[in-house]
Amino acid sequence: MKIHRLTELPDAATGAALEDFERRFFYPLGESRRFRISHGAEYTPFFQAMGDARILTAQRDGAVLGTLTYVRRSMIFLGGPGVEETRQSHYFCDLKVRPENRGAAVLARLIAAAKAEIEPGALHACHSIVMDGTARSPLDYTGRLGVPRFQKLTELMILRFPARPGPPLTEAATAEAVSRIQRRIAPPGFLLTGGDSAPRSLMNPVPLVAPDGLACGIVEDTRKAKRLFAESGEEMLSAHLSGFVYTTPENGAALLRRALAVTATARLPAMFVSVPRREAAPLLAEMPGQEVTLAPATVFGHDLPAGHEWRVDTAEI
Repeated sequence: MKIHRLTELPDAATGAALEDFERRFFYPLGESRRFRISHGAEYTPFFQAMGDARILTAQRDGAVLGTLTYVRRSMIFLGGPGVEETRQSHYFCDLKVRPENRGAAVLARLIAAAKAEIEPGALHACHSIVMDGTARSPLDYTGRLGVPRFQKLTELMILRFPARPGPPLTEAATAEAVSRIQRRIAPPGFLLTGGDSAPRSLMNPVPLVAPDGLACGIVEDTRKAKRLFAESGEEMLSAHLSGFVYTTPENGAALLRRALAVTATARLPAMFVSVPRREAAPLLAEMPGQEVTLAPATVFGHDLPAGHEWRVDTAEI
């Protein structure tokens, strides 16, 4: 077994091996559904759209036995009015090991390779986002063999809504306007948004800003770089509402309805969005009769403070 590091598009054989590898893994979505992820034969664009990505693969005789990716991410910490600090963290994602190799040394070798790359540097903060119900969490494989112990940092709720037609948009917004409004209205906590939509979104991203400036977001998708498939094999075509920030459940729900109309116009049947878990119920109370799939997730991390709310994009989970 050898550990390989992908820094550019894989060759055809490696790309095919990665596609075959990914077909084995399913993740929970709500109480009764599961899905699998495909990053395609090119594999790397999804991760590189988020930042400086390091993609590690464990391979033997051309077969992929396991993967681990970490991305150096910038994020904004909002400590209150006028208090804004840029921080960085290694976002650990795409950690997978073939079921038949989980008792072998694959996981240990991948983690050791990542540790050897990160440890000499000045940045040691790390985080990961795990769907609740996943078989193993970072608490199961950190805190040993010289790997720092991760802790639970916060809880998210991922929502998937059916698209719903609505009146056409009459005003235009920009990604720059969304970024400004995010910083102005977001409550204290971590704001982890702003990846590059171009390598991942097949639709033209649509920035949305409420007329009163009290809610914002960007409707995009990930179909260029990441696709989801149900257990039946059917593709789960979806938009994503990125950069979603709002001041009250009422204006958050109003922006969600506009985003669902954009999703319908793009001929996508559903839309994902993430909110801090405690905000899900008040937000949904403002959307009576709206069907929704709820999928809780948890943020784990090292060398980052616990107890703060995180705002992350489902296009990057």
